Amino acid sequence: MQTAYPKVSENGGRPPIPLERMLRIYFLQLWFNLSDPAVEEALYDSVAMRSFAGIDLSVEGAPDETTVCKFPHLLERNKLGKVLLTAVNEHLHRSGIKISKRTIVDATIIGAPSSTKNQDGKRDPEMHHAAKGQLPQVCEVTGLCRSMIYQLQADLRFPRRVKIGVRAVG
Repeated sequence: MQTAYPKVSENGGRPPIPLERMLRIYFLQLWFNLSDPAVEEALYDSVAMRSFAGIDLSVEGAPDETTVCKFPHLLERNKLGKVLLTAVNEHLHRSGIKISKRTIVDATIIGAPSSTKNQDGKRDPEMHHAAKGQLPQVCEVTGLCRSMIYQLQADLRFPRRVKIGVRAVG
């Protein structure tokens, strides 16, 4: 693997991310079924993932999605992807650690009214400020990050945004 991985160029430029860190990020992607943008976001959101990948945000940022995207291609060009994953999974299995594909979901249960109307069928005055379908508010209320919401929507496990016209509200 060392021979296939990029070295620091004599012409300058950005040095490559350490190989061990890129391998760890690659395994996080596989184990948690994360896309390139999602693993970048997860590395900023999750202390556990940053710790596993060896990233200290006070020193450096997480690799961007383009850098993350290129690494699996490098492994496949050198026919190393399956070999490495199999070797690591076997090592973990021998150590008594079971790894399988997972999806990260925040399962926090929150209380939310099903309607802006109260029991009498009248508009609840406390709900006049509720803005529906605005992603930052949805992220705040659910505790999910933007990429996870999009992933869940793609899997049909989270409702898609519904645009409501001005005349439909009020």
